[in-house]
Amino acid sequence: MDRSMIAPYRAEEKELSVIIHQKLLGLIALYPCSEVRKYLSDEMFIKPNQGAFYKIMSYLFRVFDIGEFKKRFHWPIRDKKAEEVFRSSTIEYLKFINEKYHLNWTGIKLYLAIMPSGLKFIRFLLGFINFIIQDLSKRNEKHLCLNFELMERKMTEADIVTITKKDVLLKKYISTQLKDMNDVNVTLAKKSDNICKQLNMLATKTELDVQMLETSDNLSVLRGSKIEFFKNGQSQGVAFTDIYAGSYYPSISIHRNATVSINFGPNFKNLNVLANYRAKGMFERVEELISEQVFSDLLYLTENEGRLRLDNFNV
Repeated sequence: MDRSMIAPYRAEEKELSVIIHQKLLGLIALYPCSEVRKYLSDEMFIKPNQGAFYKIMSYLFRVFDIGEFKKRFHWPIRDKKAEEVFRSSTIEYLKFINEKYHLNWTGIKLYLAIMPSGLKFIRFLLGFINFIIQDLSKRNEKHLCLNFELMERKMTEADIVTITKKDVLLKKYISTQLKDMNDVNVTLAKKSDNICKQLNMLATKTELDVQMLETSDNLSVLRGSKIEFFKNGQSQGVAFTDIYAGSYYPSISIHRNATVSINFGPNFKNLNVLANYRAKGMFERVEELISEQVFSDLLYLTENEGRLRLDNFNV
């Protein structure tokens, strides 16, 4: 496939990442947290970044509801087991927020926490940050509607000045975010048009219908199927369930002069995983493929017996 087909998605990832960075800087200005600031960058989730994921999600949860965060999470994270618990707790809490506030978020699955990167994750994170900003603005508005005479009895003049300054800063920040959101909508509309053009070009090259490329109606879901990741023989959790039927092959992306070695079997270090999960090594697929090819050749030769000649090979 022409790599230019993928370019619009890469550009959108970078643009949304910059917006996420700006919004988080704005939140930290209102709710300071030095340990989070050092993880921020314009491209922090272009590639998987577990360290930034733990810090940023915990920060957002604490800003949103510190009491709920303390009940649901064990913080800070001190070992691999705690990382796994944090990931699963994050997905559970996000589903709870989605249901409670009727946000209609889709795709809240464990893979978001296992591989925090890519366009889907970036879009979701941006939506979550926008939700928190809107919720904070509503709380602040209710707070300002309180009886100021009663507040003056309980607060010093310095406290009132501090709240007023914070309110001005928050209003300024929110107005900026609303403008950014409008700009994002315009940008997304342009990107959508560009993607449609790319799909039309791809359909022309592959001689497929655009609708077939846009939808998954022609694919069948294999019930009970799943993709699960393991590290040193230990499960890292199920990332995908009920996936489309078909053949899936692992891929690895490396950068510049990086190297990697792959063990497709049969001499695995953690054979217990294959036995416990009734899995097969990639090396077994090679033998199956040879058998399938031989069987396919036999069928072809049988169906075309008597019609195959060197001068008529394409019959």
